[in-house]
Amino acid sequence: MGRTLEINLIDGSADGRYIISEMYKSSITYKIPKDKLGLSAELDYIATPGIYLLFGKDAREKFVYVGEAEDVYKRLSQHTPDKDNYLWDEALVFVSSKKGDLDKARIKYLENRLYDLIAAHKNYLLKNRNEPSNSVLSAATEETLENIILDIKQITEVLGYKLFTTENNPKRIKANLPTNSSQTAIPKKVTEPLTKLKQARYIFYLKEKGVNAKCIVDTNGDYIVTVGSVISKEVTKSLPDKLKKMRKTAVKQGKIKANRLTEDISFKSASTAAKFVVGYSINGRKAWKDGNGRELGEVLA
Repeated sequence: MGRTLEINLIDGSADGRYIISEMYKSSITYKIPKDKLGLSAELDYIATPGIYLLFGKDAREKFVYVGEAEDVYKRLSQHTPDKDNYLWDEALVFVSSKKGDLDKARIKYLENRLYDLIAAHKNYLLKNRNEPSNSVLSAATEETLENIILDIKQITEVLGYKLFTTENNPKRIKANLPTNSSQTAIPKKVTEPLTKLKQARYIFYLKEKGVNAKCIVDTNGDYIVTVGSVISKEVTKSLPDKLKKMRKTAVKQGKIKANRLTEDISFKSASTAAKFVVGYSINGRKAWKDGNGRELGEVLA
């Protein structure tokens, strides 16, 4: 199923500022070149809570900075070469037109998740001096924010930023954007078949002593235990040898550090994912629960 994005070229040029929105959604994305920041103070909702990504190139290496702020425009203005020791070229800003959608706890959660995902894919050098801290939120709120993460992943992909691509030489998704700088700033509707991107169908959680994991069931039917999930330290005899070996290999490869996943790990069944997480034999259809406490087997019946 396609997704329709409305892209408004604010300056009438494809190399200027964009407003990216979607019908019936309150989220707004701005693409702002560094030389256009001074013209952007009056953009709607730019001085409200949100998250942002700064892109640039340093010694021929692409970099990105992940940030959050309660006044995004003010924070962007504070990113200067003197303070940061780098010069960014372009910013992507994610805000909401609905008051309260993105409070401090929510934007901290989004900042942390985006940082972890970008770090796991290793396509860009991260300029953050420290890993952003996370927020403690309800399962239902996390589920809502994970859908925002998916929106951000898709929008960055459409705009040509390969932050979350794992394929070798991936085929770029091309947005139907104008290249003639003389065109006027008339809103353009761009429909992209995003079925090649893994979109979440359902999000489930597995929480018990020493375990705090999140699993996304994507449109391909894969069970993806997400980066940042905390798995058990110990394993028992009931854990299949294949999963014991998989755990050891993941540790050697750096995919697990201090019992925490440093990148997403995909499985073909709910039970395999659950066993890997808890370290013993378990029924994944009962162990994984959604934000309302319903078992995966019930939800996917």
